[in-house]
Amino acid sequence: MDQVTAFLTSPAFGAVIALLGVWLTNLHSRQIARENLKHQRNASLRTEVAEFIALETDTVNKCASLFDITYRYAGKFEPERINEIRAEFFSSRTAYIDQCQNVRTRAIRTNLFVGLSEMTDALDALRNIDWTAPITGAHRAIKGGTIVSGAEQVTDMFRKLEAATYLYLDQPLDSAQAPEKN
Repeated sequence: MDQVTAFLTSPAFGAVIALLGVWLTNLHSRQIARENLKHQRNASLRTEVAEFIALETDTVNKCASLFDITYRYAGKFEPERINEIRAEFFSSRTAYIDQCQNVRTRAIRTNLFVGLSEMTDALDALRNIDWTAPITGAHRAIKGGTIVSGAEQVTDMFRKLEAATYLYLDQPLDSAQAPEKN
């Protein structure tokens, strides 16, 4: 019993207890820091995705507008207004190309926040958005084919991003880690 008491009151045992306390404190601090990082990253991601998803309406509207004007321009249904329609076509095409570039840029920026494959896939689809889809769809419709304006595909891409975002934000910290910087 004297040896146990001597050991428990020795400086070496005190040092072991102190180091154990330091280790537990550091462990707890790392857990708190990891949770804070997760919350900060998720807040940044929410902001970025909210701003990105806000582009959907404008993108879909510009896509549908380009389809409509292309259909009227390529179909030559109003020959007396062809110069006016041509000017509208080029203006609409430029606006939609600029919007697609904005979507690509946002997709790249948002992709920096994520590591979940579903979200990366949705962002890649938006990054590779085909600005020619409404034009080819209008030409197909003029030739009697299926009318596909491209707006449905754009809406579907944004819906997949939104669904993947909810999946990502609901993941536990360890499975939703941001990619490591090399």
